[in-house]
Amino acid sequence: CPQIIASSDAEESFCRDTGVSWSSCCNNFANVKELTTLLVNLLGDLPMEKSFSVVQFASDARVVSGMSSTTQTLATIGQMAYSGGLDNHASAIQMCQKTLSSSSNEKRVIVLITDGETGVPDYVPEGATEAAATSAKNDRIFIIPVLVSPD
Repeated sequence: CPQIIASSDAEESFCRDTGVSWSSCCNNFANVKELTTLLVNLLGDLPMEKSFSVVQFASDARVVSGMSSTTQTLATIGQMAYSGGLDNHASAIQMCQKTLSSSSNEKRVIVLITDGETGVPDYVPEGATEAAATSAKNDRIFIIPVLVSPD
């Protein structure tokens, strides 16, 4: 994990913004990247037109890669680094919805990979996330939540 609160003793290092041990955050993020790589590989093998977009989120969401091929998406995932922060599911869904709006595919899907801890926004986070999910649903985007536990 490149962005940590460093200490001379690795056991005392923590993930930025979360208070989770360094080894736990790095292992969990590595697991998320591995799962994402497996999903893209499996979906990439399907005999149909497809493209992928990668949105990374913590306290804020950002587009890491717009709509691109399986090969380009896998390269992007491989270069991703842990960003730290709390999960903002609402922002993640909104950013995914925005990237998918340019897709000509009839079947648009968001695979939301998370540890399940909504931390941002501080005001009724479930309400903001639910509103974002409803907006995506109204745009005929299907959301598949995937929980990755650090345990």
